[in-house]
Amino acid sequence: MKRVLFLIAIAITLLFGMNSCVTNTLDLDKTLKFSTLTVEQQKQSIEQNGIDFMTKMEGVKDTKAMAALKEFSSNSGSSVSFVKPLKTLRSNLLRQNVKTLDVFSQQMRVAASVGDSIWGEWTWNFAKNDFDFKAVKTKTALFRFPADSISTTNNGELKIIYVESKVVAPDTDPAQYMPESASLVLKVNNVEALNAQFSGAYKTDGTPTSVKQTLVIDKYSWSAELTNTTTDVSAKYSFKYNTQTLIKLELAGEGSLTETEIQASAKPQEVLTSGVMYFQIMNIAFLGGFKDFKAFADEMDAIANTNNRAYADKQV
Repeated sequence: MKRVLFLIAIAITLLFGMNSCVTNTLDLDKTLKFSTLTVEQQKQSIEQNGIDFMTKMEGVKDTKAMAALKEFSSNSGSSVSFVKPLKTLRSNLLRQNVKTLDVFSQQMRVAASVGDSIWGEWTWNFAKNDFDFKAVKTKTALFRFPADSISTTNNGELKIIYVESKVVAPDTDPAQYMPESASLVLKVNNVEALNAQFSGAYKTDGTPTSVKQTLVIDKYSWSAELTNTTTDVSAKYSFKYNTQTLIKLELAGEGSLTETEIQASAKPQEVLTSGVMYFQIMNIAFLGGFKDFKAFADEMDAIANTNNRAYADKQV
């Protein structure tokens, strides 16, 4: 799995080469609207995009969900294993980390693997300044807690439902199992403030064949999808405020993308034949790709040993 994602990361970097080719998996040429602005107007537009983006992002920290997660993390201390992933989730959201959903899913898997002692109903006891616990037989955790620093009642409710697959996660000892599904819903005063959902399917070696993640907080929504058929790999990520796209990333690659061939390969071009990438932030977008990735990579390798100036000229 790590090698697959590593190759995708390489593809993202290289696809900024901006050759105007696309694959059958991702064809966004028809939807692109090229700018007609002058250079100076475009500079001003880019600057305004940055200002607008940061203004939108400032609103995340003021949502009820962020305040409730902060209160949950500070009250719970180290007594509950789900504190760390929720604390990290809040931190990554505030830092606009595009890997927020991926990191959260990994930490949730680790938290869920500690044993049956975490599954049950946790109710904050104001007198003893800790949770009271009632065990349940299913992998469901329900937390009732004060959602803000001045509350004298448990007006926050966090419900986590976790379902493990039968596939062992790579490089885990003792064994951890890949998540089949996970649901996390946070309510404040009986009103939904956060909704996170995950579903995944895997090969027996842990390589994902289909992964989907969503996160909704107030007017903000994140989504991420990954599909892998061993000949086609695609990934999509989007971040929206209401219906407005703040960030969007789509990429796809074709080749021989089985675990065996990836592990045996020494270079990306040995397994990746073509690829395309689309990146958008606010109303600015880039599209690039390679119809013949092997030819490009082989040519880059061939000029790698020339002197710096000649190498730069040939790269251009």
